[in-house]
Amino acid sequence: IVQDMALRAMNLPIEMHASTQVSNTTAKGAKFLEECGFSRVILERALTLEDIKKIRQATNVELECFVHGAICVGWSGRCFLSRATSQRSGNRGECSQPCRLPYDLTDASGRKILSGKHLLSVRDLDLSESLEELILAGVSSFKIEGRLKDSRYIKNIVAYSRQLLDRIIARHADLRRASIGESSIDFTPNPAKSFTRGASSYMLYGKRDDVASFDTPKAVGEYIGRVASLSRNGFRLDSSATLAAGDGICLSSRNGFCGTNINSAENGVIVPNRMEGIEVGSKVYRNYDHRFTLALDRSKTKRTIPCSAKLELSADGVTLSVKDCEGIEVVVSRECELQMAADAEKMAATAQ
Repeated sequence: IVQDMALRAMNLPIEMHASTQVSNTTAKGAKFLEECGFSRVILERALTLEDIKKIRQATNVELECFVHGAICVGWSGRCFLSRATSQRSGNRGECSQPCRLPYDLTDASGRKILSGKHLLSVRDLDLSESLEELILAGVSSFKIEGRLKDSRYIKNIVAYSRQLLDRIIARHADLRRASIGESSIDFTPNPAKSFTRGASSYMLYGKRDDVASFDTPKAVGEYIGRVASLSRNGFRLDSSATLAAGDGICLSSRNGFCGTNINSAENGVIVPNRMEGIEVGSKVYRNYDHRFTLALDRSKTKRTIPCSAKLELSADGVTLSVKDCEGIEVVVSRECELQMAADAEKMAATAQ
């Protein structure tokens, strides 16, 4: 994945993909990169579906787009905020993330309108419901942000996307996977249970007014209800959602956000590690699901390649032929003296 165009002059014997840091936003720009020899163009995250369609119509190069993960308020490769406020440049992979900091909003006369809000912080991208539209628009590869994310996040989000894509491909006879193999998981993926600042389709369907995350740049988790009542050591929810000991929660109230862990949850009474900041009406989010995390840690994801095998036994030796679903075949033989089986059916069962 290349941002520095000087690498094109090195005649490296490998495919080159134009990074989103090249700020690929137009059909003209993508066509230029294709003519320069790039085999794939990774699109800017702020493009609309119509923008992507126009790029597809003007080029034959492979198109890749982000479908899950953090979003920058500035365009990739064209944001100078980090370098202007520090020695680190976001365009060189060293962003200090000033867009996640709190700011004050004032009008022309200096009157303060908002104070201490994360005015440049954007929600996280989640285009899982738009994968089919993106495929039909000409996107052939999807990117899930993995930087600074743990293995649980990757396992959960990739498994969720894989299931969606498999269902889409099954509906379209003209679509096929880029690689062979079948993945199987033994847990139910849920993107709401991994790090997220709140899901957003960002600009895919045009400019929207619900992409910001003013209150906090952190992951608050999945919304599960409001505090309905308080007791000396605990509280009750106004919903049927269930919490468990070990869960982590984040609460939003008049005084901002606070967080704590759950010590116990029995008969509808939730007992947190501490009660400070919890009041009737507080919104409750679960940002750590203990049971789901255990299921992830214990899960064993498998990827298998469908194939058929043929075993031939003769008096002169053994031959094994294995053919995969693409027709690639491997044949292995071994010469040796074999005696006739006393029980042919038992021998057949053993060979299987």
